[in-house]
Amino acid sequence: MGVTDEVLTEEHKIEIRRYFYNHQNADGGWGLHIEGHSVMFCTVLTYVSLRLLGESSADGDGAMRNARSWIIDRGGATFIPSWGKFWLSVLGVYEWDGNNPLLPELWLLPYILPIHPGHWNSARDQCAKEDLYFPHTRVHEILSSSLHNVVEPLLKKWPLSKLRDRALTMVMDHIHHEDTSTHYLCLGPLNKVLNMICCWVENPNSKAVKCHLARIKDYLWVAEDGMKMKGYNGTQLWDTAFSVQAIVASNLPNEYGRS
Repeated sequence: MGVTDEVLTEEHKIEIRRYFYNHQNADGGWGLHIEGHSVMFCTVLTYVSLRLLGESSADGDGAMRNARSWIIDRGGATFIPSWGKFWLSVLGVYEWDGNNPLLPELWLLPYILPIHPGHWNSARDQCAKEDLYFPHTRVHEILSSSLHNVVEPLLKKWPLSKLRDRALTMVMDHIHHEDTSTHYLCLGPLNKVLNMICCWVENPNSKAVKCHLARIKDYLWVAEDGMKMKGYNGTQLWDTAFSVQAIVASNLPNEYGRS
């Protein structure tokens, strides 16, 4: 697998392969999630991933053959959606000519044109109704627009830019404090990744970045169905806090005493 061999050991590859095989559908394909119906996007990318992980076209007790048959029966890998075509081209197994072009020249067009790709401002408050549990209030929208259209531009200009620099310095101090206090595990994998990116932006060759990379494997774990990434490296503090609350709420502190 090239440079990824420096990150994934043979044991990692075995468990990742096992996870893929455990969630292959009966028809030979893979879905968007472990209970989803088979789709070309996931089936092709999973099949290619397994080949990159060392599997041959005949491995998996027929699993690889079934996956390939699922793909071929539906027209072949060229029927993968555009995002899949992109990754196949990155891997060098699909020509770039098979992708719809994304013209960089569009950025040269007048911003007022609706086809200009830079109209991000209109997307700031867009949210699918399925994800919008609490609709934005008018006050929220006014505050957000004020921050975006007035406050943020001002903070990027001198002399207020000095305030921005001080704020960024303080934020990085907080990040470094959390990193060192948790030995670069951080609160969880999500903010660990964000902290690591911030450290990389600050200095890609820093000790902090190297320490972050060294602790990524702390979040990898092997379950009954293969290797995954944990949401946290442990819940000892949470469990203790909830236990204490339960003891107090049940009027049992005397029974537990100093334990």
